[in-house]
Amino acid sequence: VFRTSNITVDMDLVRQIEAKYPAFLFKQQLTAFVEGLYGMIRDNVKKELSALLLHAIQVPRIMKASMVRRSFGSSSLRGRSFSNQGSYWLAIVDNLNELLNILRENCVPAIFIRKIFTQIFSFINAQLFNSLLVRHECCSFSNGEYVKQGLAQLEVWCGEVKPEYAGSALHELRHIRQAVGFLLHMAYQMVKLLRELKSGHC
Repeated sequence: VFRTSNITVDMDLVRQIEAKYPAFLFKQQLTAFVEGLYGMIRDNVKKELSALLLHAIQVPRIMKASMVRRSFGSSSLRGRSFSNQGSYWLAIVDNLNELLNILRENCVPAIFIRKIFTQIFSFINAQLFNSLLVRHECCSFSNGEYVKQGLAQLEVWCGEVKPEYAGSALHELRHIRQAVGFLLHMAYQMVKLLRELKSGHC
């Protein structure tokens, strides 16, 4: 927020301005303080979420085998929940709830809360999308289903806290949702093709 500068300042002129425009000076100082505090909160939350997001893109091994068996053994994949005690997505939701409670308890205006969560969700979108691009081992059917269910948890969270605080945060996840949808579509097509080849209809 505060930047150093080589520009020389006439201190007599500054004192005149301070005396003549105290409200303007206070507004400037208050704006700088709020911007600094806002940035600090945002960066701290991003730091906490970064570690969770590294794991949220890949299904835990203890869940993977059973998920794959169920997924390829059934034509219907809807309604399944991967939320368990070891879910990193639940930890992410818990972090969001904790942050929201702290902001509300300290009477932070709703407009600032919306902006914070919008930037946080934008960060989540970028982190997950980039992980799919650079970590090819994450581009699997089971991981796609895991991330899809995790994103669904974030959607539920946005609905529970209402637009007053969530704002358009959910819209920030559009790229990762599209990527996961494409990944799963390709997986479905592969499964369909393999079944047709196996049955001799292709």
